Amino acid sequence: MLKCNKVVGDFGKKQEFTGFNGSPVWEEFHNLLGDKNKMHCDYCRDKAIKLGRGLHDSINAHLGKKIHYPEDLKFLQKHVTWSIQNV
Repeated sequence: MLKCNKVVGDFGKKQEFTGFNGSPVWEEFHNLLGDKNKMHCDYCRDKAIKLGRGLHDSINAHLGKKIHYPEDLKFLQKHVTWSIQNV
């Protein structure tokens, strides 16, 4: 099981605080997904952006933060569910 050694409080109960500011990492992640020079296919890039925003929002939900792209979070759920069912 994954475990963060920086977690304070009740892990997974919207009280998780690590003291780590992930904003710069998320910014780099989202910039990478949206970079036309690195992801040349428009379809793949658009899909990656939606999946990336969904992933980011799943972390936000876990931390009790605001969900910014609820439709992308649902897209991520459908994509992962379909992928697992078709393994």
